[in-house]
Amino acid sequence: MPMALEITKGPRKGKTFQLDDTCVVLVGRSHHCHCRLGPDPRSSRVHLVMEVAAPQCRLRDLGSTNGTLVNGKRVIEAAVGDGDTITVGQTELLVKATAPAPRPAPAQDPAKPSRLAHEDRPPPLGLEARPAAPAPSPEEQPDEETSPITPCLRCGQPGSAPTDRLPGDGRVCPDCLSAMQLQGENVPGYRLVHPLEAGGMSLLWVAEDTGTGERVVVKNMSPELAASQRAVRMFHRESQISLDLRHPNIVSFIKAGQYEGRLYIVMEYVDGVDAERLCLQRGGRLPAPEVVAIGACVLDALDYAHRRNIVHRDVKPSNILVRGEFPNHEVKVTDFGIARVYGAAASSDITRRKDVRGSIPFMPPEQVLNCRGVDHRADIFALGATLYHLLTGQYCRDFNVRKKAAMLTVIDDEIVPLQRRAVDVPPALAEVIHRALSREPAQRFQTAADMNQALQQAMK
Repeated sequence: MPMALEITKGPRKGKTFQLDDTCVVLVGRSHHCHCRLGPDPRSSRVHLVMEVAAPQCRLRDLGSTNGTLVNGKRVIEAAVGDGDTITVGQTELLVKATAPAPRPAPAQDPAKPSRLAHEDRPPPLGLEARPAAPAPSPEEQPDEETSPITPCLRCGQPGSAPTDRLPGDGRVCPDCLSAMQLQGENVPGYRLVHPLEAGGMSLLWVAEDTGTGERVVVKNMSPELAASQRAVRMFHRESQISLDLRHPNIVSFIKAGQYEGRLYIVMEYVDGVDAERLCLQRGGRLPAPEVVAIGACVLDALDYAHRRNIVHRDVKPSNILVRGEFPNHEVKVTDFGIARVYGAAASSDITRRKDVRGSIPFMPPEQVLNCRGVDHRADIFALGATLYHLLTGQYCRDFNVRKKAAMLTVIDDEIVPLQRRAVDVPPALAEVIHRALSREPAQRFQTAADMNQALQQAMK
């Protein structure tokens, strides 16, 4: 059920803020906040954060000077729901469960028969509206022998039975099904060898191509998320974006599909380590020439993606894979799980306006405030933060979650100068990284190619 925050007392009394079913909301008097309280002198600029999963919400005070009260009791964290009152300085907010607005009835031509109510509803998410096909006559109704069939997901030949799985779910023919059972294939054509790791919405496995013996990585959607239409759409979006990206510095995606009700993506296996682990193996820091070499490869990959209006939104050391030894190593960017198309090529976005997606230590301020509105310059910032981390073993901001919420640190705090991290970084390289980490997107490098050129010049 939709939720809302209504200001019942304070400078903006009468104002109501509608909340998405699942979102993150910042509350305070700053114009950066999603729920702005106005000129309330007793509220903080960014006072609290609410994580909404309708019909419940959970709030957390962000170290405000005057605190947060729920139903008259001061709290640091609390669950709130319909009818609860939140007091922030001189402002009171009422949490409300709101009924969705009724759809207005369309004007009816009296000469035409009325349509069924369900025909006025928008199409399901991810589908385009199409005109309804005329109903077949009784003699045209298909029986089991004439029902549509799908190609075998393994050999490509037509199947031998009608499709009766989930929409888009693949089938395998009886011969291939027997072969799969004999060879222990969990995904058509691939045998899972051992788990690699678990991500936020997926499971990664090292697998083997049963035809060639080649090692690959199979990414499965977590079973607990398979019932979420939004999670399924995000998984589909990742596969659609990734399958279109072909670059030597981007992990290659081989195929994607759905089998036995489970979504999967098959991708290249990189026999190496991610940059985070590489840094730890080297004592917590990497030398400047190696960091620049890694950064140059990532910038080549980002330039390729940005030219296709794709922003990664989660550039960080653990999403950079390194194979081999410097200076002959191979670098590849992985995990386009929360990537999106932006600019003129953008379509409807799965990310909601108040969502916060990404990895907080490497995020620019605008990604916390408006994740769905970021462009390629968010990746420029994230790579700057990544290079900073590889050089110093520390984040570009000082996080202390006991004193200040991490998201508020991203919004408010300045970048710690590299010179204060007690590492020997060439001044020209420090200048490039600090420009990439500018608070305002307009002050950063405007393209990955520009940053790459500056990075190369800094080491000459």
